[in-house]
Parts: sequence; C-alpha cells; structure tokens
Amino acid sequence: MGARYTYEQVKDFAHLMVLEVHRRQPNLTSVERMPGKRPNRIYLDFLQNRQGQTLAAPYSVRPTPDATVSMPLHWDEVTASLKPTDFTIENAMRRVSRIGDLWAPVLGKGVDLRATLAHIKNVIEP
Repeated sequence: MGARYTYEQVKDFAHLMVLEVHRRQPNLTSVERMPGKRPNRIYLDFLQNRQGQTLAAPYSVRPTPDATVSMPLHWDEVTASLKPTDFTIENAMRRVSRIGDLWAPVLGKGVDLRATLAHIKNVIEP
C-alpha cells in the first residue's frame, strides 16, 4: 500500500474487495468462516487483515513434515494438480532463481485506493 493509508482504511478496502470478488464469483468463493458451510469454495479471508493476526507470508516455510513453502504463483500454475508439497525448503530457492521473485511488484509503490474504488464503481454501475 506504499505506506499511504491508515490500517483502518486498508482493512475496510480489503473487506470491500472480498465482498466484490464474492459477488462476482459466488460459486467459486465464500466469505463463510466455517469450512463445513463452504464445501469446495475458496475462503476469502478479509479478517486476516487485522492487527496481531498471523499469516503465511510469501516464501515462508510452513510447519509441515515436508517443510512446504508459501510460494507465489503465476495464474497458469494454479491447476487441479497443484499440491502444497510442490514447493518445499528443498526446491524453493531454485524456483526463485529460475523465474524470479513474483512477489516483488507487491512491494512497489502500492495502489491508489480512490482510483481502485472508482474503477470498481464504474464496472458495477457503467
């Protein structure tokens, strides 16, 4: 976010984005926290954006027997055959050396929240 917004502004923006994604993709996503109430749907967890909440940061080693790594992906890599064990402490650095740091653009100048919200409004209400 480029350190341009308050925590509250970013939290509210994340909430709005999650609701909009779910509105557009209700058969694929869910905002329901209980796994049993959202079978076969991707949970959009805007609550991860609260102070003190832990999360799996990009490239972090997960506490699993295989030492899996939280790996940023290209969209075309997200397939039914994708498994968390595809990326481990053993192969993560080779992948980053080969394809580069896919997370780097996230740490850039940030987004303009006003422009993004205006764009969403124009898409919803052309």
